[in-house]
Amino acid sequence: GWLRGNMKAALTVIPMEGWSRAALYDETSLAWVRPSPNMRTVATAVVYPGTCLIEGLNVSEGRGTDHPFENIGAPWIDGDSLAMVLNAQRLPGVVFEPAVFTPRQIPGVTNPKFKDVECRGVFLRVTDRTAFQAVKAGIALVSAIHTLYPAQLTFRDRGFDRLAGTPVVRRMIVDGRTPAAIAAPWKAPLEEFMAHRRHYLLYK
Repeated sequence: GWLRGNMKAALTVIPMEGWSRAALYDETSLAWVRPSPNMRTVATAVVYPGTCLIEGLNVSEGRGTDHPFENIGAPWIDGDSLAMVLNAQRLPGVVFEPAVFTPRQIPGVTNPKFKDVECRGVFLRVTDRTAFQAVKAGIALVSAIHTLYPAQLTFRDRGFDRLAGTPVVRRMIVDGRTPAAIAAPWKAPLEEFMAHRRHYLLYK
C-alpha cells in the first residue's frame, strides 16, 4: 500500500526481554496505564473486543460505573432472564451474572447512556481468560438481547456495523441466526491467518 511504497526508513526492532506471548499484562511487573479513560483495568481490556459492540445499541455498556464494558444493561432488561439465556449457551471462560447499576457522570465520562437511571442486565465475570472468546461472547450478548427484547432494542445508526466491521453481523442477528452460525464463516479464514502469522511472530 501507500506506506510500503513511500516509507523510507532504516527500521530496527528491539525485542523486549522477560515477556512471553502467554503472559497477560497483569502477569508482568508493569503498572497498568489506562489507554482510555474507560479502560480502567486489564479485566476491562479482556472483555472490550466483544462488549464494545454494545456501544452501537441503545443499551448501556457500563460507562459511568466502576466496571465499564463488564456491566451491560438497560432499564427495560431483566437481568435474571438475560443471564439465564446466556449461561445456557455455556460459552467458554465466562459466567454472566445478573446485575443492577446506575450510570453516573464521572471523570472521563460525560453523559453516559441512561445517566442517573437504574439499569438491569448482566456482569461478565471472566473465569478463564485463555478460554474466553470476547467477540463471540459479545455477539451472543447482542443476540440474546435481541431475542428477549426485539421491540426495545435498536441499532444506533451505522455505529454497530462500524464496530462489527460489516453489516452482516447485524443482519444475521435480526434474522434470528444463532451466535454459532454467525461465527461459523470466520473459522476457515481465521485458521488460515493463524497459520500464516506463525512465521512472523517475534515473541513465542
